[in-house]
Amino acid sequence: MYLEHFGFDRRPFEAGSVTDFFTAAPGVDQDLERLRAALTARGAVAVVTGGPGVGKTAMLEAALAPMAEQFVIGRSDARHAEPTALLSLVLAEFGIDYYDHDDARCLREFRQLCRDARQSDRQVLILLDINALSSATARQILRLTLNGGDPAAPPSIVLQGPHRLHQLMNVPGMIQLRQRLAFRYRVNALTAEKTNAYIRHQVSLAGGNADKLLDDGTVAAMHGYVIGVPRLINLLMDATLSEACVRGEDRITASMIDEVAEALGWRKLTAAADKPVRPPVKTSAKANAGQPRVAVPGTPKPLVSTSPSQPAAATAPPVQKLEEPKSDRAKPAEEPKRPATGDTLDFQLFDDFLPDKPSKDEAKEEAKEKPPEPERKDPTGMHIANMQKPGLMRLEDLDDHLAETIFTHDPEMIKAFRTAVGEKPGGDDD
Repeated sequence: MYLEHFGFDRRPFEAGSVTDFFTAAPGVDQDLERLRAALTARGAVAVVTGGPGVGKTAMLEAALAPMAEQFVIGRSDARHAEPTALLSLVLAEFGIDYYDHDDARCLREFRQLCRDARQSDRQVLILLDINALSSATARQILRLTLNGGDPAAPPSIVLQGPHRLHQLMNVPGMIQLRQRLAFRYRVNALTAEKTNAYIRHQVSLAGGNADKLLDDGTVAAMHGYVIGVPRLINLLMDATLSEACVRGEDRITASMIDEVAEALGWRKLTAAADKPVRPPVKTSAKANAGQPRVAVPGTPKPLVSTSPSQPAAATAPPVQKLEEPKSDRAKPAEEPKRPATGDTLDFQLFDDFLPDKPSKDEAKEEAKEKPPEPERKDPTGMHIANMQKPGLMRLEDLDDHLAETIFTHDPEMIKAFRTAVGEKPGGDDD
């Protein structure tokens, strides 16, 4: 254990969201206050996004730390769950069992939970970790807010996940959820300067001295592997402190960081940026006018000279025609050529395979005898032209109409649907 070796009171780099180790960058304090104000608004929805390990959970815990007693909090990880299982996962965090998928009973218990929390001057808060936001997931979230929550004290919801949640929230089908959105925030990775401040702050909180512990270039080498992700910083620094303790070293050097990262199988992500890039030499066309081209070493020499004193045709080398190697193999028989009929294909070759075409008089008689086709009605109750016009239907309405068409047992609607898609009415009903 390296605590005694370096004189730490506790581990300076914990692999988790510890609130007292949270370091607020400049300007984040105001964002934390805005997040706290959004959490206290009843029925509000907040979205906090970021990449893996950048500190989304740590930021939420830091915002809730001074006001945790005001909430009844349920934390649910639904990143790998189906939308149908979202309701049971959330209710289980509040001690409500999902009795044989009895939604009405579970929602009644959740509504009573919201009422009890309101009577005790507390608020129900749902922290939901998701990877995507579909229409099915949004409906389950709205069920908790509208059907399950007390109208006088609806629960507040915080959605955390990747940055694409902001784009999914702007989809027209998310209008009901977006109208309840009170806070949006993007958690980004730390810069090199913020990484240095973060490491020194963590060491000082643990009772250590960062100036004595870190060598010159240590933080720069660290940032090349972790690119400002706090979770990676904690893992690599903890492993490097253990390695320094085993070796009996009192300081962490850049070479030690490289060795530990190589042992962990990590790759330096900023190696390409460290190499100097030679800018291309720009030359003007006027400066090169009239000057003969000089062959650069390592490049093929031009076959034709471009000197203005001699014409290019006079110095061009003769072109030798290469003979094809002789082969004993017999050449394949050539296919017989069809008679050319200009630029169009001669369809007379395929007359034997085509059905006989009726004459114009016969076609007119068939059109008179054929009864007019009945007008096709849309089984969903909507006009097809209206569906193609933007703004006339909402996505949830379209889903409901299609669901009624697919799962209906009404013979008239089934017959109308088959007629609309061109099937014969005499088919068997499913």
